[in-house]
Amino acid sequence: MDKAHPLNIPMVVRPLDVKKDIFRPREDNEELLGLEVPYLSAIGKETTWRCVGLGNHIGQHGLKLKEQSVHDSDNFGDADDGYRLKAIKSSIGCSSSWVPSRMMADQLAKAQEFENKAEKKLNGWGLFGSKYEDAADLFDKAANCYKLAKAWDKAGSIYTKLASCYLKVESKHEAAQASVDAANAYKKTSIKEAISCMEVAVNLFCDIGRLSMAARYLKEIAELYESEQNIEMSMSYYEKAADFFQNEEVTTSANQCKQKVAQFAAQLEEYDKAIKIYEEIARHSLKNNLLKYGVKGHLLNAGLCQLCKGDIVAITKALEEYQELDPTFSGTREYRLLADIASAIDEEDVAKFTDVVKEFDSMTPLDPWKTTLLLRVKEKLKAKELEEDDLT
Repeated sequence: MDKAHPLNIPMVVRPLDVKKDIFRPREDNEELLGLEVPYLSAIGKETTWRCVGLGNHIGQHGLKLKEQSVHDSDNFGDADDGYRLKAIKSSIGCSSSWVPSRMMADQLAKAQEFENKAEKKLNGWGLFGSKYEDAADLFDKAANCYKLAKAWDKAGSIYTKLASCYLKVESKHEAAQASVDAANAYKKTSIKEAISCMEVAVNLFCDIGRLSMAARYLKEIAELYESEQNIEMSMSYYEKAADFFQNEEVTTSANQCKQKVAQFAAQLEEYDKAIKIYEEIARHSLKNNLLKYGVKGHLLNAGLCQLCKGDIVAITKALEEYQELDPTFSGTREYRLLADIASAIDEEDVAKFTDVVKEFDSMTPLDPWKTTLLLRVKEKLKAKELEEDDLT
């Protein structure tokens, strides 16, 4: 007859029998795979374990079972020595491939207990404010236990409930932080859920005037979208983060976000947008002695975007403006690269273009972004050269 497990998991009461199940040929033990058995831990806590694999050792050392052992010993003698069995976790919403250790199973039991108490607080009678505060304390403990057990989805959902409790008592800062904690838990399993929770946190931080915190998490959302290769959404959130950082006069972070916007804009062939940002950053950097060295890099990036547009008149004009903006730029290898490529485009000379790029790359290796843009320029140049050949 089955009975309830502390985590509401069905239990098979029949334990493995040492004399009957262990001391017999290995091939006869296949039926034990998947068998769920109750186990009473040293502290008296009842848990459930599952046989997940069979070893090759039989006889006086008994049958060796794979995975987490209740005890440290590799071999087994008497029935109470334990078995290599995995804990069951189906009632807590974990992925089917995840199996907790014994310590994790204990944390899951604690988490479930705290969660049940919190829900009971919410559904019971009590002063309006105090019951939400009491429930929040219990949800916080439950979420921490779920994290220790690496039950990330469950931790995320509990932190969301915690945020709701804080909102009931007008504690928006705590609610925002709980939403961030939920997002950090969901990052392990669901980027979509993580972003949703992070957006809640951003809105709450805005409500209480913590704009620098809102900017920080807008940037994190952008990074999450970037990790998912969603360039359009990532660019949008980097742009929002840049505006927030700029308003808070956190210039370094604002420029980092702006450079990401420009990088993605160029990838999406929004060259005018990218050019405007790179030129703006270059002008700003000239006013700061610590940032002056990076000006040539920003102007190079802007120039590469100009080259991608393929307008030789615009390219020539831009190079003149860059020299006026920074008189030292004309003496740099970056300027020489742009000028020589512009010359190759004007002459429709693919071989010259290739030689110029190869020479620069031998001294200063080109990163993937620059390489991508230069390949676009080369493809346009080759197409133009073929077009001229067809006409002749």
